[in-house]
Amino acid sequence: MLPIQSGVDNIANAVLTGRVGSHFDDIGITAFTEVIQDGLLDLLDAGKLQMATAFSRSPRRRAASTPA
Repeated sequence: MLPIQSGVDNIANAVLTGRVGSHFDDIGITAFTEVIQDGLLDLLDAGKLQMATAFSRSPRRRAASTPA
């Protein structure tokens, strides 16, 4: 099965939690998201998800310019 990508809000969290009752068991499903929410933790606890990873990239800070 393809990886799951979820958004960050109540609807996405509710959809993920709703997958706990699905017929999919640990078949190698992974999740990629910016924030690991309760829904993903529920899927991990239920054995429906093999792995979840979170990554958020912040803008790079520029050094203050100095006058010439």
